[in-house]
Amino acid sequence: AVPGVRGTVLRSEISLRLDDHDRAPLPARKSPDEPAAQQIPGDDGGVAAIEGRRKRTVGRHVILGRMMPDTRSVLVTGGAGFIGSHLADALLADGKNVVVLDDLSTGQRSRLPKGARFVEGDIRRFDLEGLLNDANVDTILHYAAQIDVRKSVEDPVFDAEVNVLGTIRIAQAALAAGIAQIVFASSGGAIYGDPEGFAADENHPTNPVSPYGVAKLAGEKYLFGLAHGTSLVVTALRFANVYG
Repeated sequence: AVPGVRGTVLRSEISLRLDDHDRAPLPARKSPDEPAAQQIPGDDGGVAAIEGRRKRTVGRHVILGRMMPDTRSVLVTGGAGFIGSHLADALLADGKNVVVLDDLSTGQRSRLPKGARFVEGDIRRFDLEGLLNDANVDTILHYAAQIDVRKSVEDPVFDAEVNVLGTIRIAQAALAAGIAQIVFASSGGAIYGDPEGFAADENHPTNPVSPYGVAKLAGEKYLFGLAHGTSLVVTALRFANVYG
């Protein structure tokens, strides 16, 4: 667990806008022994960033072109899906080199953006490190997932294989290939369980009641834990209802 921080996530606003305090730099850790989570002043605990030892040169994590100015090549897992394909479009428009990895189990070829390199493969078995090195990737947007809550109840083993073990394989490959940052698509509903009150924000206790929610929360924890003490930066986005 990350000491002193409950909501180690960023707000997942669909507009992808910058908050007023986004340009305030995070305080650097004085030693590697300090927690990897840094609380952001002015957020009242609602937002936190996870980082390794990399020296930060800009404000906290934000999406796409502003998230890391030196990002050149991005791997989008699940890039043939609804959210992933839109992100790939935006990254290409921002001048990034984009590689899409998708097994097309739920994604569609018609959603693949022109200009992106498409690789068909399953994150559970694919040579992820080889792909990262071959494409000179420096940032991973990890959106490949088993997303059906009912299916997670019917087949929790399969759900965990994709959403937990698959995510661990992404992290291991990223560390082996020297990747700078992983942006992880978590869940803004399932990981909280039944809301205590009218709604659940980032500070709400995480009490998932479905295997899917458990797996997404485990994915966050594994990424943060594996990145601790390294240069790998991890950002988890807890999306609520996404539509379009």
